[in-house]
Amino acid sequence: MVETGDPQAIVNTVWSFATMDVKAPELFKEIEKRASFLVKESEPQHIANTAWAAATLGHSAPALFREIETRSSFLVKEGSPQAISNTAWAASTLDQSAPAL
Repeated sequence: MVETGDPQAIVNTVWSFATMDVKAPELFKEIEKRASFLVKESEPQHIANTAWAAATLGHSAPALFREIETRSSFLVKEGSPQAISNTAWAASTLDQSAPAL
């Protein structure tokens, strides 16, 4: 699903797993492989939801956060304060560096 899926469908899936406290390690491995695509093709809220899900489930997701850092100026410019806050919380929770965010 992650390889060919629509970014919003992928985000909805990971968010659902997180709200049900289902770890889904294989899903997050695929998220890591497609992190660049997901961050480039998603809206700031979707990126925030993915980061939140990773942090909520304890998946460190370093590739995801590297991509978030790379696109941080877009996320801050286009995202809502809540999306930015959730993304920053997730980075902090997972001890991922995101100084540009």
